Amino acid sequence: MISLCLVLASVASTVCLPTRVSSELLPVSLGGRSGYVSADGEVAIPFRFRAARRFHEGLAAVRRGSNWSFIGPDGKIVIEGPFWEARDFHGGFAAVREPGEGHRRWSLVDREGHRLGGEEGYWDEVGDFSEGLAAFRSGGLAGYLDTEGRVILPQRFSASLPSAFIGGLAATSSTRIGVGVDTEVVSIAIDREGRTLFEQEGILTRFPGGYLHRPDRSAQRLRLLDEGGRPLHEGWFDDVAFPTGPGAVAVRRDGRWGWLDPDGSLRMPESIRAAGCFCGGLAAAQNAKTGAWGYVDAQGDWVIFPCFAKAGDFDRGFAAVRILSSVGWVSESGDIVWDPLNVPAADWEREAARGREGAVLAEYRKFDDDDPQPLTVGKLVDVFPLRQQALERSRVNGGDEVLIRPGSDDRIWVYSIDLPVGSFQLEEIQERFTLVRADYEAEQAYRRDGDLDGALRESNTFWLRNEARLQQILERDLPDYAGRLRVDVPSYLDVTPGSDPERTELHSIGTSDELPANLRESDPIPWEVFGEGFEYRDPESLELAFPGRFSDARPFSEGLAAVCRDGRYGFVDRTGTLRIEPRFANTAAFSEGLCLVSDPETGLLGFVDQEGAMALPFQFQDVASFHEGRARIQVQGATGFIDRSGKVVIPATLERAGDFASALAPFLREGRWGYLDREGKIVVEPAYLFARTHVEGMAFVITEEQTPQFIDESGEVVIENFGNFATDFLDGVALAGYPNLGMWDLIDRQGGVVAQVVPQE
Repeated sequence: MISLCLVLASVASTVCLPTRVSSELLPVSLGGRSGYVSADGEVAIPFRFRAARRFHEGLAAVRRGSNWSFIGPDGKIVIEGPFWEARDFHGGFAAVREPGEGHRRWSLVDREGHRLGGEEGYWDEVGDFSEGLAAFRSGGLAGYLDTEGRVILPQRFSASLPSAFIGGLAATSSTRIGVGVDTEVVSIAIDREGRTLFEQEGILTRFPGGYLHRPDRSAQRLRLLDEGGRPLHEGWFDDVAFPTGPGAVAVRRDGRWGWLDPDGSLRMPESIRAAGCFCGGLAAAQNAKTGAWGYVDAQGDWVIFPCFAKAGDFDRGFAAVRILSSVGWVSESGDIVWDPLNVPAADWEREAARGREGAVLAEYRKFDDDDPQPLTVGKLVDVFPLRQQALERSRVNGGDEVLIRPGSDDRIWVYSIDLPVGSFQLEEIQERFTLVRADYEAEQAYRRDGDLDGALRESNTFWLRNEARLQQILERDLPDYAGRLRVDVPSYLDVTPGSDPERTELHSIGTSDELPANLRESDPIPWEVFGEGFEYRDPESLELAFPGRFSDARPFSEGLAAVCRDGRYGFVDRTGTLRIEPRFANTAAFSEGLCLVSDPETGLLGFVDQEGAMALPFQFQDVASFHEGRARIQVQGATGFIDRSGKVVIPATLERAGDFASALAPFLREGRWGYLDREGKIVVEPAYLFARTHVEGMAFVITEEQTPQFIDESGEVVIENFGNFATDFLDGVALAGYPNLGMWDLIDRQGGVVAQVVPQE
C-alpha cells in the first residue's frame, strides 16, 4: 500500500484510525474489467467482470456481459442471474430486475436466488430490507414486506416509496385529493405498529437520527428534523448529502457547503468548497483553494491530505476515491489500498507476452492515418502520449486481454495475454487505440508551435464546449440527470522535451469564461424568489435584468417571455417592457412568430402574433404550436394538421403524430411509426416500434428487432451500435449509451465518440 502523508504530525497523532476488516474485499477496475483486491492491495479475485459492487453479507453483485449475478468471496457464482439490475444484499435479500416480462419491475431474491413471494413477487419499486422490513410500492398500494413476503402497514395513494425503518421509526407519504383538482402530499412519521408520531406537508425520508423534509417532489428546499419532528435548524437548505449514519450532516446553503451537527449548530468553513457526511469520524471535503478532495475530522482539520479528484464516504473502514480519472480506495489511516495508476505488470504477464511475440492482434489508426496499422505483440506502437493513456490494460469482449506498458520515445509497448487471434471485436480494439480528436489536435499544435500551454488551452475549449453542450442536452431532454452527469475531462502530460513528465489537470488550464460565445445564455432567465414570485436576472451575473415581479414567469422565446399577473398571462420583451397585456388564461412559447394562448372565458385555444393581435381566433379544443408551418390538432382522439391560416391540410385520421422538422413528421399507424411530408404523403413507411421528430436532420427510431438507430430524411440508417438510448442532437452531438448501466458517451453525427460522460459520484 502507498501511504498518504497526513497534513501535520500533530494532527496525525490525534487522529489515526485503524483500518478495519482485514478480510474486506474491494471492487476495483483495470482496463475496463473489474475484480477485487484485499485490504493490503493484493488481487483476490481476477479482473473478469464488466462491473462489480462491494460485498454485503458475504455476496457481491457482478456484471458479466449485460447481465448481473452474485458471487461469493472465492469469486465463484453463487446466484446465477441473469438480472438486468441488481442491488446489494441487506437482511438476507437483494433487490433485482429480471429479463423478460418483469424486467421493468423489481423483485427480492434470497441467498439461494429464490424470489420472495414466488411467482407474484414483483413490485414497481422496492427498497432494501432494514430491521426485518422492506418498503414497496406497486399498483397504487405501498407499505412494507416482511421476510415471508407478507404485506405490513399497507397504504393507498402513496406519493413515493416509503422510507426504511431505522431505530424502529420510518416515514410514509400519501397524495390527498382536495376540492376540484387540488392535491397535496402529506407525510407521516410512524413506528413499527404504524402509529402516527407526527405529520408534515411534503415528503419525509428517514435517516439515522431524524428525517429529511422536502416540501414537495419538485422543491429545491430541504430541512432536517429530529425524531420528534422539530427542525434541527431554523433555516432551509439548497441541498443535503443523505447521511448513512449518525453524526454531522453535509448541507449546502447560499452556494456554500458545511455541516449541521446533531445539536443544531451549523458550521460553514470558508476553506471548504463541498463536503460529504461524517462516517467513522471523518468526512470527505473539497479544498476551496485547490479543488482537490481529502478528509477532515470533527474539528475541521485535514486528516487525509486533499489530493483526490473526488472522494466518497467511508464505509466499513474504506472509502472510494478518484485518482485522476480512475477509482481507487483509501483506508481511514490514509493508506491508498489500490492506486489504479501504479499497477505493475506481473512476471507471468510478461512471460505470456513473450510466448506470443510477433502475433498480429488487430489494427489501430490515428486521425491522420488513411491506412490502419498492425497491432503486433512485442512491437513498439508510435502513439504520441500527450494525454495520460488509459491503455495500460485493455480487455475486449469475452474476457481476452491486451496489456500495454509505456515504452520510450513517446511510444507504447504492446503485450498479449492468452489471446486467441481473431476472437475479439476489431471495432473495439480500434476505438481503444484511437486518440481523441482534441488530443490529436493539441499534439499537432504543440509540435508545430512548441507552445504546450497554448495547445492545452485550445484543447480545453473543446472540453468546455462539450460540457456546455451536455448540460444543454440534459436540461432539454433529461432534466432528472442534470447535475448527475459530466464530461470526463482527462489529465495531460507535460511532454516538453528534456523534462520529466508532469501531470497537469486540464481544469487548471482553462476556465468557464473561455466558453464559446454561441453557447452562452443571452436572454434574461426567470428566477424564483421563494414566497415572493418570479423576476428576471442576467444569466451570467445573476443580477436583476429589469425591474418587475410576477406570480409566474416563463423563459424567453423569439424575444418575448410569458408572465402572469392577477391570474392572466401577457408578454414582456428583453427590456421588461410589457408588449402584450395580460389577458390569457395560459400560454405556450412563441414558435414561428405565433404563440398558442387560451381564452379565460371559454377555455378554447387560439394563436396570437408578436404584436398581440389574434392570428387565429379561439376555436380549437386541442392544438399544438406551429412547426414548419404546421400545427397538430386533435379531433375525437385522432390527429391531423392545420396550416397558418387555420385550414386543415392533413385530415385528423392519424392515430398519433409528432411535430414537423426537416419537412417530415412521425406518425403512428396500426402500432408502427413512419414519416409523412407536409401534405400528408408517406415518405418513410411505418415500420418502427418508436420514432422521434427529426432534429438537425436525424431522427431516433427503434426497429422491429428493438435496435435503436438514427435515420436521415430518406429513412437511411446513419448511426447504429451506440447503446439502447440516445437524446436528440444539439449542435452536432447527442448523448447516447446504456442508462441502466450508467454508461454514456457524447457522439457526433457519424456516431464517433466525441467525449466520454461519467456519472457524478
